[in-house]
Amino acid sequence: MVGLVLSGPPAWQVMVDVATERQQNLAWALFKSPLGALFYRYARRRQFLEDFSRKQLFARDSPIDPAWLDPLVAGARDPASRHAVFAFLARFWQQGYGEEIRAIAQPTLALFGQEASSVSRSGKSESPQDRLQIYLDALPAGQGALLPGRNLLPFEATTAFGDAVARFVATLGA
Repeated sequence: MVGLVLSGPPAWQVMVDVATERQQNLAWALFKSPLGALFYRYARRRQFLEDFSRKQLFARDSPIDPAWLDPLVAGARDPASRHAVFAFLARFWQQGYGEEIRAIAQPTLALFGQEASSVSRSGKSESPQDRLQIYLDALPAGQGALLPGRNLLPFEATTAFGDAVARFVATLGA
């Protein structure tokens, strides 16, 4: 690998925390219960996906259009897709990746939205500038920038994102 681009990575604390097996198992048990099935039926609705996108993902409403929502709604129709959602919400992925991130030797570009936010309580205290600085301090060959937008920069700030990536790639000399 010559270089790496991180587009709106999670809050640092979320990346370094380790979810306990007990927490994961309790959450999984809840999600696989009838209550979890009801939650999924509620959360896969177009209105929920639109509201979540507006509140958690995008700084502006413009990317929240049929081109964004239609694939989400279509994917959520398959009840088997709930397992991926539930595994994420149960925090099975949260294994404490701080040391692994600190060990990335390749040049790494970390891009954050100027209005970046976190859905996790542990990430709420980081400003976008703080989050960028934490990653730059952790990455041995890190570079970074704040771009217009919130959490999905390739959709929100396509031109600015593309320009930042192109400048980074040009510095790699590969």
